[in-house]
Amino acid sequence: MAILSNTALANPSRGYDIEQSLRIYGNGTHLTRSPSSSGSLTTWTMSMWVKPDMVPKGAETTSNSPDLTIWSASDADTGGGWTDYFQIKALNATEFAIKWSIAKSGGRMGYLETTRKFRDPSAWYHFVCVWNTGNSTSGDRMRLYVNGIRETAFSSETVPTLNGTTLYTNVGNQDQMIGNYSYYNIPYYSGGQSPANSYIAEVNFIDGQALTPASFGETNSATNQWVPVKYSGSYGTNGYYEKFSATELAASFADSATYHNIHTVTAAGNTHTDTTIKKFGTASGQWDGSGDYLSAPDSNDWCFGDGDWTVDFWLYHTAHPSTDHFDFIISQPNSTSPSGQSYIGTRRDGSGTYYLMGNHSGESNQSNAFSISLDTWTHFAICKDGNQMYFYKDGVSVNGVGNGVTTTVTWPNYNVPLRIGYQQDVEYYNGYADEIRISKGIARYPSGTSFSVATSEYAADKYDVLLLHCNGSDSGTTFTDSSWVGLDGPARHYITANGDVTNTRAQYKIGDSSIKFDGSGDYLSLADSSDWDMMNTTDYTVETWANLTTHASTDFIIGQYEDSNNYWGLYHTDGSGVRFLSVSGGSTLINISGGEITSSGWHHLAAVKDGNDFEVFKDGVSVATGTNSTTDTFSGTLRIGDDGTGIPYDGYLDEIRLSNSARYTANFTPSATAFTADANTKLLIHSDFNGGLGADSSGNENDFSVTNITVSDQVLDSPTRNYSTLNPLINSSGSPAYSEGNLVITPDGSNYSVYQSTISVSSGKWYAEYLVGDTNTFAGVSSADQSASAYGSYWNNTSADFIFFNNNNGNKIIDGAATSYVGAGATVGQIVGVAIDLDGNAINFYINNSAQGSISFSGGVASASSFVFSGVGYAADAERWNFGQDSSFAGAKTAQGNGDDGEDFYYTPPTGYKALNTSNLDDPSIADPTKHFNTKLWTSTSADGTSALGAVTGVGFQPDLVWAKGRSAAWDHNLFNSVMGTGLGKALYTNGTFAAGAYDTSGYGNVTSFDSDGFTVGLTAGNNYAYNYGSGTKYLAWNWKAGGTASSNSDGTITSSVSANTTAGFSIVGYTGHGATTGTVGHGLGVKPDLIITKYRSGAASWSVYNSSEGATKVIWLDDSSAVGTGITYWRDTEPTASVFSVGASGTTGGNANPYIAYCFHSVDGYSKIGTYEGNANANGPFVYTGFKPAVVIAKCVDAVSSWDIVDNKRDPYNGVTQRLFPNNTSADDVSAGVVVDFLSNGFKVRTTSGNWNNATSDTQLYIAFAETPFKTANAR
Repeated sequence: MAILSNTALANPSRGYDIEQSLRIYGNGTHLTRSPSSSGSLTTWTMSMWVKPDMVPKGAETTSNSPDLTIWSASDADTGGGWTDYFQIKALNATEFAIKWSIAKSGGRMGYLETTRKFRDPSAWYHFVCVWNTGNSTSGDRMRLYVNGIRETAFSSETVPTLNGTTLYTNVGNQDQMIGNYSYYNIPYYSGGQSPANSYIAEVNFIDGQALTPASFGETNSATNQWVPVKYSGSYGTNGYYEKFSATELAASFADSATYHNIHTVTAAGNTHTDTTIKKFGTASGQWDGSGDYLSAPDSNDWCFGDGDWTVDFWLYHTAHPSTDHFDFIISQPNSTSPSGQSYIGTRRDGSGTYYLMGNHSGESNQSNAFSISLDTWTHFAICKDGNQMYFYKDGVSVNGVGNGVTTTVTWPNYNVPLRIGYQQDVEYYNGYADEIRISKGIARYPSGTSFSVATSEYAADKYDVLLLHCNGSDSGTTFTDSSWVGLDGPARHYITANGDVTNTRAQYKIGDSSIKFDGSGDYLSLADSSDWDMMNTTDYTVETWANLTTHASTDFIIGQYEDSNNYWGLYHTDGSGVRFLSVSGGSTLINISGGEITSSGWHHLAAVKDGNDFEVFKDGVSVATGTNSTTDTFSGTLRIGDDGTGIPYDGYLDEIRLSNSARYTANFTPSATAFTADANTKLLIHSDFNGGLGADSSGNENDFSVTNITVSDQVLDSPTRNYSTLNPLINSSGSPAYSEGNLVITPDGSNYSVYQSTISVSSGKWYAEYLVGDTNTFAGVSSADQSASAYGSYWNNTSADFIFFNNNNGNKIIDGAATSYVGAGATVGQIVGVAIDLDGNAINFYINNSAQGSISFSGGVASASSFVFSGVGYAADAERWNFGQDSSFAGAKTAQGNGDDGEDFYYTPPTGYKALNTSNLDDPSIADPTKHFNTKLWTSTSADGTSALGAVTGVGFQPDLVWAKGRSAAWDHNLFNSVMGTGLGKALYTNGTFAAGAYDTSGYGNVTSFDSDGFTVGLTAGNNYAYNYGSGTKYLAWNWKAGGTASSNSDGTITSSVSANTTAGFSIVGYTGHGATTGTVGHGLGVKPDLIITKYRSGAASWSVYNSSEGATKVIWLDDSSAVGTGITYWRDTEPTASVFSVGASGTTGGNANPYIAYCFHSVDGYSKIGTYEGNANANGPFVYTGFKPAVVIAKCVDAVSSWDIVDNKRDPYNGVTQRLFPNNTSADDVSAGVVVDFLSNGFKVRTTSGNWNNATSDTQLYIAFAETPFKTANAR
């Protein structure tokens, strides 16, 4: 399970923090509830965060259409197959759309299926479903929002009728399910359906309200990321909040005062022991049917509350009782009416058959009928397991195997003695009984499963509250309680949580949690008990640790309240301090106070009664004393956090203990460890939170039951702390299967399968660990700049850049060659730790936390710019990874919870090493990329093109480079930059060798100014084809921010004019060539450019392109589709430096006296990336890691003839991306190739065999990408 360290997880810089999620994966995993009554059937809202798997288990190789069900509702008993559901539909193994369906009788009431594809496995989606059929606008009755934006494009849509009602969702007694398809409850993929196979977090269902995403999220103004906010509204009757959190859970408080004393048992009438007929030991008990019973004093042991319990015994009948007669009964009887009592045992009805019973006020439960043989011993057991009661005769369920009776009522303590063999003063048992046992807090015989009955006396254990062996002499009247004595017994009291009081790790004094009261209806209550008789005993102590959030005039901490005239309590009052007050009959018995708390922080508070002396302590120091000799007993509830009259408590409490002894009679040092229970402890609450799957945190207590889900499925991956997983989008040999939230990979057993993490890092210290499933595996780190296909089919490919640990023999392998660092290999079941130090260029491997020696980077891997954790496997055995979110390795190990805040490692990482999640990534230098690059779309306003377009706004900054293109027709690409200026003669055209301004006389229009939020376009003459022509014609402009007004730069041998944006790695350089064989030009970036594009401005010449992957001996031409060329005259075979780039005598880069413009780019983490990848000529193309969600990608195959290709996030705001423009020609938007790429939160995935993107296997593809959002703050696309 995910275990949290002993500090708060909330990160103030991130605002609201979602601590963890629930991993739903296969094997019928789901949560279910059936509301007892219907809520609104016309109006409700569902909000949830989801991080999906890509392929449902069982469907990895199928071509069918498995649907991953996030939530659903149906009546599983009616048949017909119609169900309400919200699903991610896998059109094939990689195509994912959203389907949201609401059923009506025999069909669909409403249905939405998105055109958009949801296939980003590396980040989180936020989905909001709004059902509002009372809306008069038909299209607004069923609304779907993703990451705060409404979906409007659907491949299929059914509009609900006005005021149409749901058939299943929010309907009473209908199954509401999270994580599975409720009609089928699918274990794995089956019949086109599948469980969620996703991480799910922060599920809010709002009954009766049609809300907007703003109730659950907001756009971060600094990063443009859609981030969660805490829902603060009401939930309605059937509303619920599933937060799957390890830090807060309502109604999860336990009494740890577990010291158990034996009970005095008294024989009444002629009840006695008999040595003649017995089951075990020396005797049994005999009842004669006339006034005989055993009695034990009233005790909290008889208060079962809503917990599990078991009552079992042996009976020996010598005759049958009269018909319709209670037989052997254990009860807390009311002498006048059964309605105020509890009773458990056997009964014979009017037809002469027997039943087992488990009844009390308000509820009657009984078994099916059975018979009893005379003169033989029969074992009986009544057991409450959850909300089911099971009845057994001789170890077999009377109701059939697995069948129980549903019980819903809490069993109280009726404050009367326990009676055995007696019911209501009128019906007594006639026969023998042996081994009578009452167990509290345990269902000894759960689930209606048959068991073998005991063959000897019961041994006492900590769950016994009464155990009678019935041993003794003939006719003896002594019945001894042999139950558990001492510590670690059952809880004394049951605690009810009221309001939204919670356990929380946000504050704590002892352990890792405390109890939070918000000052508005929050309190804990415990039934009346003699244990609370503080004012009627000689000695007593009330103590707790308190941390007041605010200081109201009075805060009530703990006390017993009967009514406004009879109570005692511990308070804090501003101005007077910690107060102990008791009132009896309206008269004050004691009222003492002192030690005012004036600031936040933890304080130990205690009120002590020592005989007639009362004393109040604050932090172990006496602050008030008083005396009272009057005693009184109150019959009221014990309350913690609210006194019952409206005096609340606002703050935290930890370690609450009540004792019938004076624990402190002088100043003392409060314990820094948890209180312990002893014989004097009457109540002890530790606030130790240990989970709570399915609990509703809305305050409604609309809890879900869980199926095949354990605490190990709660993981630390969340929308505010997005963890790395393995990336199912990379290409690898064979068909490996990903599972358990992409933390487990199972190779196909026939091919070496490569896998990589979804997060890459370029600096810092990072740690991950994996559980070895087969020794024929290799794992470590590899270059993120290299496609997985570069590994080929085997781990020792020397063209690949990696450092791996060989689990078979302990070899450390760098770039495919074993090093001299040879040690022991790892065996199956061992955990290998991988610690990478990118600041020190070293890596260390660990086997079960034993270091295997540090290795320095060398070879090709040493030159990599960023790294992913990766590995290679062969055998069809699961390899399980943990990047810090789940040290149970998906339930294969017992979680250990090591690491820093919000981390869960099996072994403690080396000092300074971090878990691989987005929260730990460095803040990007550019938080909002749209302040440096943005795409602007517009539609023409002039039908005949004779009007100037005017101001184009909404760019978000003043651009220095505007690249415009008419999308609807074959018109030129127009580029204006701030170094050359605006107006006539300044436009450049990438689709040809033309000089600047070549089309000015043709009336193309010109950018006349760069403005603070865009640019202005004027009309020079004729028709404004380039910017404003035709009715509804579509246009775009890609905009970059450089440095504004150019400045002179003399870093090179050629003086240049430079407008540089060093933050964004972009400069515009103007210079004049000198025709020499050597020359250098200052670019102003301060780092080496990765891409340089040059153009001769005054005449016809090609656009020359340098890129660092090909190097300075090669050139590509932006205006041409040719493959890469070679020539020394372009860049002088000289790599650029941090200050200059080299040019030769070529007319395209440095011709004598020729004016040139150069666009220089350098990759900036989280903002831009210039690189290459290898094609595979397959529609399941390469995944390319960029470290951000792209806004635009420019691609070109450099090894073959192919066009340049540009796609962006404005023409295609969702996946898949289809609309393309080509810099080297004038073509309009082209969608003929279908989907070419998906933009993802951490890169892009090629999904075409188009030569521009994916020409042939091993062909090199150049890409230039700019960000919409850095991966650190990216939502899933």
